[in-house]
Amino acid sequence: MLQQPMLSQVEVGVDWVTATWSRGAEGDTKLARLYGWQLRVASEGNDRKPQSILGYEGWRCGGIFAGTRHDSHMMVVSSSRAHELWEMPGLLDDVKFTRLDLQVTAWPVNPMESTWAKDFARVAETVNRELPKTRRRTITLYQDNKGGATVYVGAPSSDERLCVYDKGAESEDERYAGAIRYEYRSKGSCADRVARCIPATPQGSKEAILSIVYEEVAKRGVPCIFPSSAYTSVPRVSASRITDVQRRLRWLREQVRPAIEKILTHASEEDILEALGLLREATNQPECS
Repeated sequence: MLQQPMLSQVEVGVDWVTATWSRGAEGDTKLARLYGWQLRVASEGNDRKPQSILGYEGWRCGGIFAGTRHDSHMMVVSSSRAHELWEMPGLLDDVKFTRLDLQVTAWPVNPMESTWAKDFARVAETVNRELPKTRRRTITLYQDNKGGATVYVGAPSSDERLCVYDKGAESEDERYAGAIRYEYRSKGSCADRVARCIPATPQGSKEAILSIVYEEVAKRGVPCIFPSSAYTSVPRVSASRITDVQRRLRWLREQVRPAIEKILTHASEEDILEALGLLREATNQPECS
């Protein structure tokens, strides 16, 4: 039996939404609201670019795609933006969900053992073998050369799949250092059914997601390190998102700055600014009489 770790915090939310809805006056208004949301997100430092998905022509900005084709409209919303949909009255009314990912991320007080993924996969496989052959799920352990690890329960083609992975290693975001993420991914009619179980209130939605993900994790025999109820002493945090500008600034700090520091040993700051097109010629200002 794997020991339950103490947690410092837990993050709960919707992580991905793909949904379609009919054209018409109400449907067009919904699409316009999504475009308005994109413009607000763009003002925060994100790029807004045209994009085409499955024949839907539209725009993408900050993890939000909204588009249209001859028979319907579509949205694809990811990461923390996806959960915000449940805080926008009417935006999810009369839509058909075709993909829905729910996530719970837990930060253990002490780092997990380096073998945690192997241990999780082993326990899940033990439970899996007890099922009839026709009900057994595909269990896959994936490890990369960056120290990351993921346990998949369910085939990629399945309407339901569970993923458990090292969120810090996957995202390379220091805010998620040491965090373990559980994702319950659903597609098709299953996604539509799960979505109807999530109330459109900030508190109620997170309570429901925590319960759903816990149940799906337990059903598959995967060790669960987070509580089944939010009524615990573990603080919960809201997911945050890095803007395109913040991502580029990080790239400048981590990738460009070291290169420039090396160049400075053989060239002047003026040479570098000129090469970057950032050198500004001094202009003589007229004196005030």
